[in-house]
Amino acid sequence: MKLLERPACAEFQVSVLNVLRASLPPLIAAGRIDEVIRIWRDSVRKLAIIIVPSFTFLVCFANRFITTLFTSSYAASVHVFHIYLLVLPQYMLVLSVVPQVVWQKRGLNLYVVAISWPATLCSA
Repeated sequence: MKLLERPACAEFQVSVLNVLRASLPPLIAAGRIDEVIRIWRDSVRKLAIIIVPSFTFLVCFANRFITTLFTSSYAASVHVFHIYLLVLPQYMLVLSVVPQVVWQKRGLNLYVVAISWPATLCSA
């Protein structure tokens, strides 16, 4: 059985991605790339408002956070938690939506899924 992690910040990113997937295709079809870039930058900025303070808090109070949740017997895992926290800032970048929206007409998503599908079966 695999343990799946899903940080709370990822929930905000998923919401933003859903909005971008709906709002960007008409702008790209109309050739309004400047508006696409503006909306994407606003999305990153809004996600950063949530993620950067969360990241800062968890980095500063990792020891207290881990020992409060899991008792002092897990104090040695704080260093591992710090390494894991380096992944957290990536959730403010919403890059995965760009290829999906730009190459939507060309069926690129189908090709990516078809190519990556065997790899997901092997890792299961």
